Amino acid sequence: MSTDKGYYNSLEPNHKKHHQPIDSPGAHHDHDGCEMKDSDATWASTKIGPSEDLSSSSRGFFESNDSSRNYRFAVNASWAVNWFLLGAKLYAVIISSSKAVTAALVDSIVDILSQAILAMADRYISRHSPDYPVGRSRLEALSVIACAFIMSMASVEVMQYAATDLYNGFNGDKPPLDMPNVLYIIMGVGIVLKFVLWVYCLRLNAKLNSDTVAALAEDHFNDVISNAAAMVTAAIAFHTPAWWLDPVGAVLISLVIIYRWVDIISEQVKKIVGHTAPPEYIEKVEAIALKHDSRLEVDCTRVYHFGARYNVEMEIVLPGDMTVMESHDIALALQHKIESLEDVERAFVHVDHEMRDGLEHKIERNLVNDLRARAMSSDSAESTNNPIIAPNELRSRNSAAAASVGSMNDTKI
Repeated sequence: MSTDKGYYNSLEPNHKKHHQPIDSPGAHHDHDGCEMKDSDATWASTKIGPSEDLSSSSRGFFESNDSSRNYRFAVNASWAVNWFLLGAKLYAVIISSSKAVTAALVDSIVDILSQAILAMADRYISRHSPDYPVGRSRLEALSVIACAFIMSMASVEVMQYAATDLYNGFNGDKPPLDMPNVLYIIMGVGIVLKFVLWVYCLRLNAKLNSDTVAALAEDHFNDVISNAAAMVTAAIAFHTPAWWLDPVGAVLISLVIIYRWVDIISEQVKKIVGHTAPPEYIEKVEAIALKHDSRLEVDCTRVYHFGARYNVEMEIVLPGDMTVMESHDIALALQHKIESLEDVERAFVHVDHEMRDGLEHKIERNLVNDLRARAMSSDSAESTNNPIIAPNELRSRNSAAAASVGSMNDTKI
């Protein structure tokens, strides 16, 4: 289990207990993404100011013209190049009978299928549906996982055929192999095109932070590696007595592809499950809040993945004698300011009039109570030294709460 600051931040709010929010007509303190009223829209246009207007701060990933244009170019260019390489590699396999080139061909076939899955997910994500009131952005991560599984299974199949060739070859039935000059041209062009697209997608993803663009970049990189390895191993196998290098090259290419996609699956699963943001990003969000209004205090901040991007839950404290209207306006402006960050999907800002001890949500109460129960019932030094029951596990700003857990650990030790 991760023991970094971000994990502790995401686990427990800072000294609060369950309470009922103030309910007032015309205002809602827990900004949960409900439709803005006319009065809110009017306020937004007059209160935020030129540098923070809502039209720019709430602009989404697909709403930016430049981002959308670059994104579409990356997708369409990848689609065109993949179809071209599919035909070229099919011809290369027919004339060469190379297993390494066959591995590269399978990679291209799966590229087309994977990109179709990404395109379908993109289509659903960009369209509103009343059945999905907060959108379907997590389809992006799911589509990347689907691509990873398809690519890995195809690579396993190539390894099986390559292993069969190795077995037959060492038993006297060497596989046929031919390497005409046109094959070098085909593979060389494929390597150059995929390298250019890989660099373009890497730079684009640095700006957009899109799982789809990241998957395209990974696909192009895999093709550069697989095409280069296929060409080199097939050439060596053809021009030297080391015939076995061609199927061995196919196995190595497949293993590299599987390894890289398994790593991607691990990252995407974390994003779907709700892995915490890095501590520095949480601190960045809190800094935005603290600069938003001098009367504002931050009680608790949770930033966690909601698919490719983050959800932000923030508990803020404003003076108890402030009017509901004024506190609502401050919180709503802060919500939109946080949502203006490229990596944020949605922000929820809850207002309170004082710092509170305790846990408001059931899942957090269950998790923390379980930690405390295990700390109190454990009799072994090994379990008391386990980082999951360390004092800073709760990451509470209430020193008494943290100290109480620490004292339990000290007693057991």
